[in-house]
Amino acid sequence: MNLLLIFSQSAWIGIALRILTGVTLAGVYPTAVKLLSQWFPKKRGVAIGILIAALTLGSSLPHFIVIFFLAVNWQMVIVTSSILALTAAFIVYFLLKDAPGSPGKTPFSFKLIRKVVKNKPVMLANYGYFGHMWELYAMWTWLPVFLTASFTAQTTEVSTWFIALASFISIGIAGGVGCVVGGLVADKIGRAYLTIISMGVSGMCAILIGFTFGQSILAYFCSCCHLGNFCYFRFSSIFGSCL
Repeated sequence: MNLLLIFSQSAWIGIALRILTGVTLAGVYPTAVKLLSQWFPKKRGVAIGILIAALTLGSSLPHFIVIFFLAVNWQMVIVTSSILALTAAFIVYFLLKDAPGSPGKTPFSFKLIRKVVKNKPVMLANYGYFGHMWELYAMWTWLPVFLTASFTAQTTEVSTWFIALASFISIGIAGGVGCVVGGLVADKIGRAYLTIISMGVSGMCAILIGFTFGQSILAYFCSCCHLGNFCYFRFSSIFGSCL
């Protein structure tokens, strides 16, 4: 689906392809979380934290690719990311197996939705996850735009590759480290307690980051941008292990 985007001649077709890409991605994340939960029932937080760290790095990888293909058109970024996705699919298909003793195929039933809705602890975790997703994807979308406008306001000599690198460090590196650390700490002090702390810090960073607009580029690397991303992505590993 992602690769077909380069052949799209219409905005509506492009949007439809992006929607379908998102639908297929929805079949990747829950399945991976379930597999890791089966393989690592005792250290589930760490395992899922590493998984979300990989997801975070993969999601920010287009920014990293831009650094090397800056002189090439955007189609090269789409082709490269699509090839990496296909490579991952082959690895999963040929190398990944179900955990020993894992249950077999379970038929889908809408009755399960009713059970989930009536399960208060699960729904509370879902509500937190829903809110976290709004925060997370808004940050993913707008942070590169914010950094571009902020760096340009400070100086017009900032190159595109530097903005792409800054986005990758904030989203991929800081976020990936946050996922792993969040998984480790969650297994020790409790997932609910760590979630409260992380949400408070990320909310504070979301408010304060606006005050860094147009400031020194060097200050960016020490700003709440990295700290906020560090906490944003911890939620994914925490909520995933909770569910």
